[in-house]
Amino acid sequence: MRVRIATISLLLTTCACLGGPYQRVAGDALLVDRGWGTRYPRYRVEFPPVILTQSVLTSYRAEGLPSGRYMLRLVASVDGKLASDPSMWNVAWDAVDEADGVMAVTLEQRTATIATYSGRLARGWGPAAWGSEHFFTAGAFHDVPLQGDVDLLVSFATRSPLREHPEISVQPVLVAGGWRE
Repeated sequence: MRVRIATISLLLTTCACLGGPYQRVAGDALLVDRGWGTRYPRYRVEFPPVILTQSVLTSYRAEGLPSGRYMLRLVASVDGKLASDPSMWNVAWDAVDEADGVMAVTLEQRTATIATYSGRLARGWGPAAWGSEHFFTAGAFHDVPLQGDVDLLVSFATRSPLREHPEISVQPVLVAGGWRE
């Protein structure tokens, strides 16, 4: 009986050390860990969306991030739905382009700036896709080494409000880890 209990205990400890799928609140963000041995991205840190109907300045904090080389994505949504197909992506792109929207993002750790970028959202940030997720990104936010607590400062300025358009938002998401083919 003792051997069986010891074996079960060892098995549970090994599984916990390898890491399994879980999610937890990490400050203002939700950290999703898909588990050891998964494909990219293993870690996904989701911040609340920024609605782009008018100029806005906001800051978020993620706490206890696992060590990794992260990429920041600004995932586009139209009327609360992920811009997962080209037609929805075009609606988001055209709206922020027409409004001449400028997005500035800064990543800080221990009060030191790790990465920063500011540019027109539709013509300065690069469009990209991963699976069905369409997003804006910038080279300054590729392969950023992070661990622990991170502050994310986001501002969006527009010369004309996006009120005539559907509700356009971007959700800051950090991704890292996992293996790639």
